[in-house]
Amino acid sequence: MMLAPLDILWRPALAPLHVAVVVLVLAALAAWIYIRAARRMPLRAALLGFMRLIVILVLGAILLGPSVLPAVTTTPARPRLSILLDVSGSMLTQDRDQPRTRLRNAIDDYLNADELTRLGDLYDLRISTFDESVRAITKSALTGNDASLDTGKRTDYAQALTQTLIDMYGGEGADALLLIGDGHDSQDAPMEPAIALAQSKKIAIHVVAVGDATTPRDLALVALPAQEVLFTGEPGRIIAKIYQTDMDGASTVLHVNGPGLPGGAIVRKITFDAKASIAVPIPIMPKEPGLYEYKLRVEPADGETITSNNEQSVFVQVSQKMVKVLLLEGEPFWDTKFLAQSLRTDPRVELTQITQVSPERREQIVTRGGDSSVKMPASADALAPYDIVVLGRGIERLIDPAKMNMFPDYVARGGHIIFARGRAYDPVTPAGHDAEASLGVIEPVHWAPGLLHDQPLSLTPAGASHPAFSFAGVAAEADKVVQALPNLSVVLRTAKLKPATITLAGIGKGANMQPVIVTMDYGRGRVMAVLGEGLWRWSFLPPGSEQYRGVFDAFWSNSVRWLASGGEMEPGQQIAMKLGRSSVRLGDTLSVDVTTRFNPPADFEPKVTLTDPAGNAQHLSLKSTDGVATRMTATIEPRAAGVWSVRLDAPAMAKEPIVRKFNVYDVDLERLQSGARPAVMRDLAERTGGMFIAAGERVDLADKLERQMAAKRVPPRAEYVWDAPWLLATLLVWAGLEWIVRRQSGWL
Repeated sequence: MMLAPLDILWRPALAPLHVAVVVLVLAALAAWIYIRAARRMPLRAALLGFMRLIVILVLGAILLGPSVLPAVTTTPARPRLSILLDVSGSMLTQDRDQPRTRLRNAIDDYLNADELTRLGDLYDLRISTFDESVRAITKSALTGNDASLDTGKRTDYAQALTQTLIDMYGGEGADALLLIGDGHDSQDAPMEPAIALAQSKKIAIHVVAVGDATTPRDLALVALPAQEVLFTGEPGRIIAKIYQTDMDGASTVLHVNGPGLPGGAIVRKITFDAKASIAVPIPIMPKEPGLYEYKLRVEPADGETITSNNEQSVFVQVSQKMVKVLLLEGEPFWDTKFLAQSLRTDPRVELTQITQVSPERREQIVTRGGDSSVKMPASADALAPYDIVVLGRGIERLIDPAKMNMFPDYVARGGHIIFARGRAYDPVTPAGHDAEASLGVIEPVHWAPGLLHDQPLSLTPAGASHPAFSFAGVAAEADKVVQALPNLSVVLRTAKLKPATITLAGIGKGANMQPVIVTMDYGRGRVMAVLGEGLWRWSFLPPGSEQYRGVFDAFWSNSVRWLASGGEMEPGQQIAMKLGRSSVRLGDTLSVDVTTRFNPPADFEPKVTLTDPAGNAQHLSLKSTDGVATRMTATIEPRAAGVWSVRLDAPAMAKEPIVRKFNVYDVDLERLQSGARPAVMRDLAERTGGMFIAAGERVDLADKLERQMAAKRVPPRAEYVWDAPWLLATLLVWAGLEWIVRRQSGWL
């Protein structure tokens, strides 16, 4: 297509007059040279002079910089605007002098129907809400009430921003992200990765900050039993933790009522002294077996707006028996040494330890047992007096492999086994191979070759709600505690889990998690396994981890008590019901296990009823555990805080209903510490080139966004006409031919 003169832009490298002078001088020199040569070969001189003149004129034209603007052949697509709206619990805060919540202020002021229509005319809108995860929503969803937006109890700004930025194209003046929230991030994750991603993709993050930086005055109570199961006459503790905001220097009063308390009740004054929370140990000592309820309450503070989190009940199961544990070790190592030492500190554990120290020497240690002379068990009947058997490594060095069948028989009858160090035998040796044939049936996993070294643990949802990881008195949640503890030194690889196996902790997350701590039902008993070594490191904590001291002892004490109580059935009782825990955090799951003494008839249908704190009842569906006819289970996820009850009706096996209670507690730190963080939001906008709108600042959002994005758009750039390979190649060939002919003519 021919270009009209008006289509050409001139961008000369030199002043046009200077270019003209250069062209004239070069043309004059060329003319002088070829006029001299024309005396001998006039036609050749004229042709070569013409060729030289063409080269000079073309170079002169190039120096004038003829350029054109690229033609726009398509209509540009609308840029994308991704809107991220914080819908976490802190956004439900009603700040001082505000008739509406932060969330409602944000929607009414910046995301109302008119504003969204104008934004939709300018941009390809993508609207999402986020708390601890990101969810896409429609415009109409914003017109509902606050509760309809699924406000969460945690916020993860870094994760939400990163996930949204990954799905955006980026580029100067193209996509943009609008973040609306109070900046309160309960995860406290660093923003650097999200900021770096936005900078690399040239995506501006525009920010609308909402909320007041001050936090309303509030108290919250969380109470947990130090041990899920106590024994008659054993001193125990309830750890009451009181959180506060805006109450520095103020005080409140804690009231505790329940059986086994000194004086029948406890009244204690709590002074915070600028501490965010205070833990108060409450001593208890129930004298009779049964399920006991303790009610705790803190008096409301002046000006406290939310008092529903000031009360809580705690349930403690009391048993009348000691836990008898047998520990067998053929290859001593730190894990079982520290395990034995930990169990000896538990006053309700009778520990018998038999260790093959060397081929010639066997060691026996009995703690709290009446008879210090112990014979090596050789049958399931000999194991029957023990509630739990702990197997270390090298068990084939201690017991004849031909007698290993006693362990599966023992579990099938209702005993419990802990594999404390993964495989209890060495499969390479002939004796270990024989032991594998017997013990393999009660191992919760199928093994794979190889080892993993120095691995951190993560809890599964089942592990986070399991009694073994109930760390009362530790400020952090169980999953955070485990992540902060030292890594395991060695983990044995596994191929797959066996049916009825539950993973409590592992390496990694999701479907690719490598199991490390697992449990499995077998017959009438249970198996628990630590599939590796190095758990003893939890007893030697690095500097700065003093708050986690005692976690190792608590884990093993809770584990053996859970196993022992799980198989307990009163004399003459044909059916029993056990709850996974007596105190459950809101949002966690809880298991309900129903166990029968003998195989039930084919038409056996027990009825389990769950009743919430408001009195609403629903029936639970029990499922048989794979391969275990005498055990059925159900999983529930309580949706409200307060006292719940579970009732089992099985007239064929129990004349009276069996009732168990549990408490669901809720500490919503999103609501408790809800101060907005405008400085964080401003920094995010400034570092990514976005605009910042402060709380309460009323602006025309659509107009301001359009101005901001238009200023960043890059206009079309003029392109030199001569910047083409064919033109430069032609010029070089033309000048080269002129030079070759001159050389052949003898003019060089």
